[in-house]
Amino acid sequence: MLATRGMMDTLRAAGQATTPFTSPGTDGVAEVIAGFLTDGAVDRSLRDGLDAMDVTVAICALLGTTGPDDSGARARRLLDVFVGSLGDQGE
Repeated sequence: MLATRGMMDTLRAAGQATTPFTSPGTDGVAEVIAGFLTDGAVDRSLRDGLDAMDVTVAICALLGTTGPDDSGARARRLLDVFVGSLGDQGE
């Protein structure tokens, strides 16, 4: 997403809309994330019970820290911290 500015701009716009997380684009992203979360719960690389829309909202918020002309360094650091927190806590 950081490499594809169009995707970031779309998610940023969704995060700034009046009803930010009800767009078909955001629903599509949440659907893809749901698949990752399910697979991660099965192989225990991710915690079980994570909500796909919660993760989508968090990603949109993190990407919102990077403006259109920014290199994305802050968003990458924040995403690393966030993704690390999704790991299976039993390991």
